Amino acid sequence: MFERPTFCQVIITIYAFYKTVPATDVTLEQIIAEFDRQYEDYQNEIYASFLFLENKQKQGETFQDFYSRLKSSVEDCKYNDPDRLLRDKIVQDITDKPLQERLLRETSRHLLV
Repeated sequence: MFERPTFCQVIITIYAFYKTVPATDVTLEQIIAEFDRQYEDYQNEIYASFLFLENKQKQGETFQDFYSRLKSSVEDCKYNDPDRLLRDKIVQDITDKPLQERLLRETSRHLLV
């Protein structure tokens, strides 16, 4: 698995990359591009999980829109069983309380997947 470099490691790498170039020749865009290059293969799974878990169905939002938002969000989390987490999140945060109660009673997973 790809290990995220520390901020200091990135700064040192960028410094080493540009230390032979006079400071006046280095643009902010070049520095940002190098910073992005250092992080391009890394996705912060903890932050992605945080965003996924913060999702709640908005007042007036259709179930389909809520489901689509969650489905898109869970993909970045790299969970071992994203379907189960998606199901549990829907049951926990759906605003339709009668449907929530039905889902809590229901044992069949096919309703949500």
